[in-house]
Parts: sequence; structure tokens; C-alpha cells
Amino acid sequence: MVDTQILRICAYSVSVQVRSPLLLLKGLHMNKKKSHKKKKNKDDCEIIHFKRRMYERQGIVLNKEKINEICKLIQTGQSTFVLKQTNRIVIHDILYDGKVLRIVYDKLRKLPVTVYDDAWTNDIKK
Repeated sequence: MVDTQILRICAYSVSVQVRSPLLLLKGLHMNKKKSHKKKKNKDDCEIIHFKRRMYERQGIVLNKEKINEICKLIQTGQSTFVLKQTNRIVIHDILYDGKVLRIVYDKLRKLPVTVYDDAWTNDIKK
């Protein structure tokens, strides 16, 4: 009886083009669940990138409130404008936690994109 079941499973796996009939024996093909993770949009990716670069280059750990505080500094004019890269991207210097940080800011999304390292800050002239 086991042999006939394996033959049926093998015949089924060939008809639906499953690579291994062993997967059918274990029932793994039936229990696959689709991932219900939210797809990241450009805003989410920019925030994640900014958090990583801020920690990597300045050693500052950010949360949502701190990012909003940095955005407010730029939006209210408490930062120094440095350079306009494109119609969407501008560079500002801000004073944050006693450090002068050079922030790349996305005007369209109203979000910071990245932060420059101290060595790169001198390369971009006002």
C-alpha cells in the first residue's frame, strides 16, 4: 500500500511539476504561507538608510522623535543651507547634540536622506 501511495505522489508531482516528491510526503507544499509583510516604500527606505548612516558615521542612535526634531530644525530655518544638489535634494548643516552635522534632505518627502561623515564635510564647500 505504501508503494502505491508513493507512486501516486510521484505521478502527482510530475503532473504539477514539483521538484521533489519528498516535499509532498512531508506535506510542506500545503503549509506554505504567503508573507504578509508590508512592502517598504521610498519614505521607509530613506528613513532606514538615514538611521543606519547616522549610527555608522556619527554614532547617534535615532528614533522617530529625533528624526522629527531634525526635520523641524531644517524646516524652520534653524539650519544653514549649504548646497542644492537637485530640485529635490538639498544639503544643510545643523547643530545637533553639540555637533555640526551635514544632512542631505529630501524636500519632496520632507525627510532626511543621509548624513555626511566629518571627513566628507570639508569636501563640499559652501
